[in-house]
Amino acid sequence: MARYRCINTGMCASAQSGLSVEAPTGSLPICSACGITMVPDGTSGRSRSARWGLPRMLLIGVAAILALWLCWSMIKWLSAPSAPTYSILGDWRAESTQLLGYQLPIGLNLRFGESSAYLLDQEVAISEYDYEGDRVTVVVKPAQLGAQLSLTFVFEDSNRMYFEGPVGLTLRYKRTNRQTAR
Repeated sequence: MARYRCINTGMCASAQSGLSVEAPTGSLPICSACGITMVPDGTSGRSRSARWGLPRMLLIGVAAILALWLCWSMIKWLSAPSAPTYSILGDWRAESTQLLGYQLPIGLNLRFGESSAYLLDQEVAISEYDYEGDRVTVVVKPAQLGAQLSLTFVFEDSNRMYFEGPVGLTLRYKRTNRQTAR
């Protein structure tokens, strides 16, 4: 036999007075005053999760969400295919030149180095190379112009690229001297 008490202290007269009843161990008697299941005397009557408290449960929930997000991000990052790395450094021969849809028999050969390039058979200083996916923007600062010039080349593969200029100008290039990647 064990002693049981009502935990409905807000509305039950037997709980407010502290009355308890005796019943066989393992059974949960019903309070005759309010109809709520009684708990063994000496316990708070709160469930284990209620004893942990709301702040602790929120902290565990936030930590679980953060762990799931971190796992998802790592899986996404590790499974993403890596983009090919293109290098513009080296010698390029003009393959074709199109102007307003007409094929022209002329073209400029190019040579790109770490800090300079040969354009129109003249060496010019390179401020920077900006690599973004299959596009490389070459930032040239010619001394005689005093202005900065940006040329964007689009790679078809590691040995072919093209430049699209104004008025429908398209210059296609093929690598002639393979240099190491940047």
